[in-house]
Formats: sequence, C-alpha cells, structure tokens
Amino acid sequence: MRHSPRLRRIAGCGLFLFLFLFLFSCLSAPSTRASTICRAEPAEITITLTGFTRPKTFLNLTPEVTGRCTEVRADVGEPIPADTVFARIDPTFVTLKLQANALARARTRKSLLFDKKQVARYRKLVTTKASAQTRLEELELQYEQTLLSLQELETEQERLQETLVRHTLHAPAGWLVIERRVEPGEWVQTGQNIAEIGDYQNLVVPVVLRPGELKYLQDSEEFPLVLADSGIRGTGRILRIAPNFDPATRKTKVDIALSRTTLEQMAEKRGGLRVEIPVRLKDPMHAFLLPAEAVEERYEENWLTRENGQTFRVIVLGPERSPAAGMGRRLRVVSKEIKKGDRFRCRAGSPGERKQRETASPSPGP
Repeated sequence: MRHSPRLRRIAGCGLFLFLFLFLFSCLSAPSTRASTICRAEPAEITITLTGFTRPKTFLNLTPEVTGRCTEVRADVGEPIPADTVFARIDPTFVTLKLQANALARARTRKSLLFDKKQVARYRKLVTTKASAQTRLEELELQYEQTLLSLQELETEQERLQETLVRHTLHAPAGWLVIERRVEPGEWVQTGQNIAEIGDYQNLVVPVVLRPGELKYLQDSEEFPLVLADSGIRGTGRILRIAPNFDPATRKTKVDIALSRTTLEQMAEKRGGLRVEIPVRLKDPMHAFLLPAEAVEERYEENWLTRENGQTFRVIVLGPERSPAAGMGRRLRVVSKEIKKGDRFRCRAGSPGERKQRETASPSPGP
C-alpha cells in the first residue's frame, strides 16, 4: 500500500517535533535524581589579628623631696621587693629637725604646766582681793599662747614625719623595672623621673580594629587567642576601648587583656610576645554557602533550583574559605536572588552535606 507524499511529509514533521520536544525536556528540566533540601547560609571569612604583649600599666617613679640617693634596690628587669621599697634618699637633715622639734615640745610643755599653775594661783588671789584682775588676765593670755605654741610644734612634727616617709620611694611589689635613671650617691631633685616600672603580672595586647572586628570581639565575653611563639592557646577579653578613632581608617584602639588561666600557662611574662586572635567576619562579597551538590552546571553557567522547582543563575566564587569541621565541601555563591535561609534542592552527597540539610529540614517526630 502506497502513501501519498502529503502523508509522508506530515509524518516526518511529527517525528521531528517529537524529537525536538524530547531533547528540550532532557536539557532544560530539573534533574529527577534523588534530592533533598539544603539551606543557604551567609558566608564568612576568618582573619587573624596580630598584636604584641605589653604591661597592663606603666608607672614613672619620681621623688617628692630633694637629696642624695643612698640606696636603689632593683635593677632593670628585676621585680620590686616584697616590702615595696625601691630607693631611699638621705634623711639626715629631716632627722635632725625632728630631734630639735622634740626638744622644743618638751620645753613648751614645761612652760605650759608652769603657766597653768600661775593662773590657778592668781585666781585664788583675785577672789580674796589680794591681786589685780589685770594680772590674772595677763597670765591667762600667756597660758593660751604657750598652748598654741605647743600645738604649732606638734603640727610641725607631723609635717617632718611625713617628709621623712617621703625619703623612701615605694612601688607596687612584683612590678618589673623597665628603665632605671638613678644610682646610689646621685643627687636627685623633686619631680625628677628616676625610674619606669610596669605591671607584667597582667599583660595586655593593644590592637587597632575596624567596626566589624570590634563588634565580633564585643559579642563574646571571652574569645580564643594563640601566643604564636610558644604555641600556647588561651583566651582574652576586651579591657578598654578608646573613645576616639582614626577618621582616615575608621579604626579604634582597643586593649585586650589575657585571661588569668592564659597567664598561668606562660613560663615568661614580658612585652613583645606575638599574639594572634582569629576573627570571623561576613564575606565582603556578600556570598552565601551551599553544598557543592546544590549547584548544577549547564551551558558553562551555574544554576540553583529552589524547593518549588524555580531555577536561576548564580556566580560561583569558589570553595568555602574557612571550612567548618564535618560540613563537607561547600561553595561560595553570589546572586541577588538569594536570601539568608532560602531553601534549595540538593542532590544526596557527603555526610557533611547531609548534616547541613538536616538543620534545614528537621526529621519528623515519631
């Protein structure tokens, strides 16, 4: 049985249309392979802040009196003794003045006792009309002046004793001498800077931070850090934040204090020890993290498929910069279509990828 040319043309067109639709559906339709749901997470990067230790507090030692230095009890790098004495200044002249003051007070007390007896005697005589009232008043005035003289000498004694105390320079026990500018026998002046000491029992790390870095550290009461030279892993906290900032760089000065447990691990406490502080920040490219199995490559372009089947194109920047343990291989992708928490189809993959998908799609209860 022979077919007409028209029927053969219709059959050929139908076959061509069927093949075209079949190939188009194979290329453009989402994969029908087994898939689960994964969720987009904002990508983060880890940077390392580096600083160097220094003492928590510095202190300049200056004498309050002028004289000759007779003793210096700590040299550079040595701690201040337990009795807190750093240096002594010759107190000879103050000691002599105290001795003279003691003699003057003894003499005045005797005069005061005599004047008191005289006043009592003349009061009796005035009562019996045996002496004039003016003589009694003169003796009472003399008694009061002698009393004031004694009080003045006692005040002078307190001043001399305080001056004697200031001939000994004290400093916090255990602090280390950073610089010493005086030797025994040397003449020192009031207000002269004779030494600089520091509190190396408590170490801080000064750093300069951007706003994002400062916020990350402020979000934690304590954060991890590493003493790079010794390999000690410890923690630190923000001690103080400068109220001003550098307008050119928008950076703020911050002092980070090493924790007590970290200090206890250190065999040597001194300045200049390198400290590294890891800080996690938002990806500057505003990328999101997704398992590698969520990204499909077609026509040399990368695509994502939403939970509802909608597909759109994305840009892959590369693998995760600081992979989290157990999360498998994840990619940093960028698209204005992605928001935090968006859910996408993801082909079954590694255990780490399944772990991320479990957080996106909790298993139903019994």
